[in-house]
Amino acid sequence: MTLTNDQRAAITTTGNVRITVDGIECVLVRSDLFERVQGILGDDWTHDEMRAALARSSKENGWDEPGMESYDDYNRKP
Repeated sequence: MTLTNDQRAAITTTGNVRITVDGIECVLVRSDLFERVQGILGDDWTHDEMRAALARSSKENGWDEPGMESYDDYNRKP
């Protein structure tokens, strides 16, 4: 795989770059960042287990409290 200069810059500055492979959106991540995330999450989570853990975390951290829905549209342009 050959990356464009812009993609190479993105990997250097942000650690990741978005690409499309056969119509599937993907993110290439530097290995050092991937290993950090994998170390936190482990490699034996199912999709449903991950969604449940994220939902619990959101609730436990107050993201479902009244008024927090304003953050759902934080970065969206009108």
